[in-house]
Amino acid sequence: MSVVQVVMRTEHVQKQHKLNNEIALLEARYIKSQHVVATKIASLDGYNTSAPKVFVSREQASLVFGSN
Repeated sequence: MSVVQVVMRTEHVQKQHKLNNEIALLEARYIKSQHVVATKIASLDGYNTSAPKVFVSREQASLVFGSN
C-alpha cells in the first residue's frame, strides 16, 4: 500500500469511529426519551413509582462449589 492509501484508510477509520460514537450518543438520548415518555404515559393512567428499582442485590458473599 502506498502512503496515500494508508493516510486515506486512517482518515476513513477515524470518521467511522466518530460516526459510531455519534450513533451511540443518539441511541442513548433516544432510550432516555423513551423512558421519559413511558413515565409520563404511565402517570396519566394513575400509576406511580414508590420504590427505587433494584435489578441486582448481593446481600452477602458466598462460595459455590460445583461437582465435576
